[in-house]
Amino acid sequence: MKGCGSCNACCIAPKIAALGKGEFESCQHLAPGHKGCTAYDERPTACQKFFCGWFNTEEMPSRFRPDRCGMMTMVEKLPNGSNGISIFEISAKYEGSRLQRWLEPRIHMPVKVVKRVHTSRQRDGDRG
Repeated sequence: MKGCGSCNACCIAPKIAALGKGEFESCQHLAPGHKGCTAYDERPTACQKFFCGWFNTEEMPSRFRPDRCGMMTMVEKLPNGSNGISIFEISAKYEGSRLQRWLEPRIHMPVKVVKRVHTSRQRDGDRG
């Protein structure tokens, strides 16, 4: 069984309109020291329905957990209206092409690295 462990990429990378949180901004409910959500029981619907590609893809290896590889995968609507897997860089540990090569033969959706954004704050939070 997979678990998030110390990963909190979903509290930083996606935009959460209900909280006024932009992409790649730490959520106001992220506990000090990045120790989870302080409003977990009352979190917005967008957080409740968030689909972490690593967590929800059982066969995806532990090395691709977002805080380990520096990438987060999520399903997003493409401009043509179909679904695709988006890969977001969340730290300087960029492994996008390696993750993309792993995903493509296993996922029946387009896979694309769509963001290459990291800040000094996110690099400071990198884990080994």
